[in-house]
Amino acid sequence: MGITIKCGRSIETIQNVLEEIERKMPNVSWATGTSPASWCPKAGDNENHVALFVSDDVLTFAEDLKEYVEDFISLHHRNDTVIYAEDFISEGTPEDIQNETDISFLFN
Repeated sequence: MGITIKCGRSIETIQNVLEEIERKMPNVSWATGTSPASWCPKAGDNENHVALFVSDDVLTFAEDLKEYVEDFISLHHRNDTVIYAEDFISEGTPEDIQNETDISFLFN
């Protein structure tokens, strides 16, 4: 189980999330071994949305129309902790995020 971060279309938001990933999870890198903040997303130039996936210290992404990104998350990342970019930036560590999400069913 990993973390899925829904970033939307804003290049600024995506870059802020990548910087937070680098700060909060220093062991995470792209499959190519580069740092998260070194990626320059193309979203925002068109209708594409971006979702970032962190699992086992590896960062991947999906970029497409919102419906397709949502479908991809449902099919391939349904067991992940899903969080929106703004919440990821303002929350504590990834463990805090997962712990908060894991017990949320008790209060619903």
